[in-house]
Amino acid sequence: MIHTKTTTTTTLGLKALAFWSLVAVALTTLVFASPAWPSGPAKARIVTHITLAESSPFHGKVLSKRVACERNRTVKVYRVDPGPDGLFGTTTSNADGEWSIPAGIPHGTFYAVAKPRSIGTDSTTLCKRAVSREVTWE
Repeated sequence: MIHTKTTTTTTLGLKALAFWSLVAVALTTLVFASPAWPSGPAKARIVTHITLAESSPFHGKVLSKRVACERNRTVKVYRVDPGPDGLFGTTTSNADGEWSIPAGIPHGTFYAVAKPRSIGTDSTTLCKRAVSREVTWE
């Protein structure tokens, strides 16, 4: 009798182990297969580039395959400093994506940043952030 009871307990233990293993696999699949939060419609992310002219300080252009990502973009120019970089100036690109910040002859190393922004009536398109290469004027 004791032997039969032990066999039954072991069989039940294996079935329980198999059941909980399946539950663990199912939950793991759900956690990794679904987003953490409902995010609504997915945003299209449009690549953007920005230039900082070497010959004419604080002039450049925002470039993208979508015209709406070029025009009216906020552009910030930063000076490379020890520690956090300093903001030199801010402007907005024109209808052709061109931008400029009036300034004298600068000294130092600078770069330009086009901030990301949503476009379209439903804001489901994102123009990605762009950073120019650094330019040094002495």
